[in-house]
Amino acid sequence: MKNLFKVLGGGLFLCVIVLLIVQAFNFPGSKGLSKFFSYFRSSMVATVFTPATADVLVDVTAATSTCATAGFTFNTNCFSTVQAGINAATVGQTVGVEAGTYTGPVTINKRISLIGAGNSQTIITGGSPVLTLAATGILGNPILLKNFQVKGFSAIYTGTSSISYVEFDGLLVAAITYGSGYGFRILFGNSVDHLTVTNCIFENFYAGWYVERKPGSGYRDTV
Repeated sequence: MKNLFKVLGGGLFLCVIVLLIVQAFNFPGSKGLSKFFSYFRSSMVATVFTPATADVLVDVTAATSTCATAGFTFNTNCFSTVQAGINAATVGQTVGVEAGTYTGPVTINKRISLIGAGNSQTIITGGSPVLTLAATGILGNPILLKNFQVKGFSAIYTGTSSISYVEFDGLLVAAITYGSGYGFRILFGNSVDHLTVTNCIFENFYAGWYVERKPGSGYRDTV
């Protein structure tokens, strides 16, 4: 089982055609990754982002009283920061993030879809980690993170003990400095199940994926 975790080598992780279904992973001291599903594809085809598909819009150019997109009102359903948009959304809504560079950290604190304009156009950077998963999805209605870039020393971390039904789609998760930090880190005491990863790149990290067996140590380069 340990050999499953020697894949990335800290370099470019291009999601290739792999269907990995691992049931009842129970890492010592970690509460396990029961029913941990990872699905990877080689293509990087992204759905075109349109504001009309969003319930809440995030636009870095939004001013204190105006939102450039018709049908959205600043500080009601249009915001200039990602976290403000997430906080304003209700469970099950879609937060659309226009092209631009946005400052983290960002916490996903409810079941939403967070969709960018493309992983070379919508960039979230800053914070350690940049993005924390602190909520869980449900069957048929997962948390969806799609079509944006997460850039930082520590990119995506778990932030709650049990996370289910999460989808990564079309993400570029990149280290600021080659060979440093973690792309996706499952912290000690946390568990993840029903995780779907499609059309994603994790690159330049010390460990692209990291499952912490005990505080400060674990399996790196995890698929």
